[in-house]
Amino acid sequence: MTNVRMHLVVPAELVAQIDALAGERGRSRYIVEALEMRMRRDQRKIALDRLMDPDPPGTPAPLWEGIDSVEWVRQQRAVESDGSRSVAARRAADAASASERGEVA
Repeated sequence: MTNVRMHLVVPAELVAQIDALAGERGRSRYIVEALEMRMRRDQRKIALDRLMDPDPPGTPAPLWEGIDSVEWVRQQRAVESDGSRSVAARRAADAASASERGEVA
């Protein structure tokens, strides 16, 4: 990683506290570690916020919005993967036909 020199304005009391903890020669490393920790914390917060609100304002509506899920499941169950009607769907249709004709299934 390439280092870049920065000029920071820091309160004298804070510098004294950093020097007391890290030593005068460890000041830069101490500040870099503090910045890295803060960035990781902020990134975790952003990720958590996205998890808690997966559809922030401005997100397009999901494709399933407005679809009756129960009816969709029934339709999926009625059609086999090869496009033919399932046995259960055929039985239900036969029972409905028999009922319409007045027959007892």
